[in-house]
Amino acid sequence: SIIAPALNEQRHLEAAVRSLLAQDYPQLELVLIDDRSTDATPQILARLAAGQPRLRCVTVRGLPPGWLGKNHANWLGAQAASGELLLFTDADVVMAPGAVDRAVACLERGAWDHLAVAPRVVLPGAILSQFTLYFGVLFSMYSRPWSARDPRSRAHVGIGAFNLVRRDAYLACGGHERIRLRPDDDMKLGKLLKLGGFRQDFLNGNGAVEVEWYG
Repeated sequence: SIIAPALNEQRHLEAAVRSLLAQDYPQLELVLIDDRSTDATPQILARLAAGQPRLRCVTVRGLPPGWLGKNHANWLGAQAASGELLLFTDADVVMAPGAVDRAVACLERGAWDHLAVAPRVVLPGAILSQFTLYFGVLFSMYSRPWSARDPRSRAHVGIGAFNLVRRDAYLACGGHERIRLRPDDDMKLGKLLKLGGFRQDFLNGNGAVEVEWYG
């Protein structure tokens, strides 16, 4: 099950959802959550869902106390999903054909419980490109994502654009309900899984996963 929250994502939503619908993974289910959007997101989702039994839409009308919106939407999406594997992504992430197949194959081959994939980042200008380069270096130095696969290391990793996790592991560690107010929910989900003794790995998704950061 692919779970993608959408809050005012009209700019990239259609391209992202069509790329998910183009995945040929068997028994694939898409759960899109309209999280209180005020733009054309609901209309775009309704149009894309027409005649697409694999695409389910969940509508959030209000945010309960003690939650950040994306964490709440992801938690609702996980409750609505039926898959044994849950892929948390964003509603502006575009995936190449076969991306999900390849990721699941990596997960199964390594017997991982969690696979985080870093996307190719599309940037609109030189200044932002320079900033993102420094951000990437600092993120790598701080989180050491290459060490997340080592059970003896405290390093952990999570990528909001692509967090693939086994449902059993997600529920066992408490999922997004345990990180209701964390803005770094992707990394904290990875930390929960690592602390729970679950096995995780990190891959570079350049050529398979892409997101504009930012417009």
